[in-house]
Amino acid sequence: MAESFTLPLRPIPEKRDRPDTLPVEIAQINNQWGSFREVNEDVLRNKIVEEEEKDGLEEVEESDQDATDLDSTERLEQLYKRRAEITQFAMQAHMETMFALDFVSLLLSKQAPRQAETSMSAFLKQVAPLGSLNAEVVHPPPKPESTTKDVSAVSRGWRIQNFNAAANKLLQAASRLETEVASETRYWNEVLAVKDKGWKVSRLPLERQSLGVQYGFLEATPVFRDRGLASLRRAEDGALSLDERLIPP
Repeated sequence: MAESFTLPLRPIPEKRDRPDTLPVEIAQINNQWGSFREVNEDVLRNKIVEEEEKDGLEEVEESDQDATDLDSTERLEQLYKRRAEITQFAMQAHMETMFALDFVSLLLSKQAPRQAETSMSAFLKQVAPLGSLNAEVVHPPPKPESTTKDVSAVSRGWRIQNFNAAANKLLQAASRLETEVASETRYWNEVLAVKDKGWKVSRLPLERQSLGVQYGFLEATPVFRDRGLASLRRAEDGALSLDERLIPP
């Protein structure tokens, strides 16, 4: 059997080329937290409590949002709202694309006016003459070595932060997927258990995407026969439950 291969999601921390000197670290701490004279035990404890409360509120808001069950009317309104947003974004992207095309056409009209004129809009032809915009290559002055190192350090920090954020999102998605798979597995195992015991399991007449179990008599009249059909609903943890709205009193 082949050995398992693990690949870390988070970037491996790199060693610094040169350690920060003590004056630099003291300056950074003073810039972020203020003077050492103003830091005491009460300030640190209050900061820890604020961070914990902030994390707790974010978790509560996320759990409340996941637990909210939208009805059909709210889902339809949300669908229309999302479609309007998508249409607005598409129109905005189209306008920005046309602006970019006019800009490039006006820039090229200095060198090839006939070819550039074919891709220019009618409004741009009226307000800007051909060849009125030109560009030339400008070489920037050389940067000192300290500036280059600072830019490299900031870029590396941003990349590490983005990698950590991506790793957190992947781990959260994997956790939600694992929970959902466990719930679905439990639900279908219980449905198969109901069917194995001899109960008739079929789709609901009015909800073709849902399953139901027939516990009444098929020879009865339609009124009593429909009352003997219960919907098999899945709870949040995957447990199987009968829909109380279909259970006769």
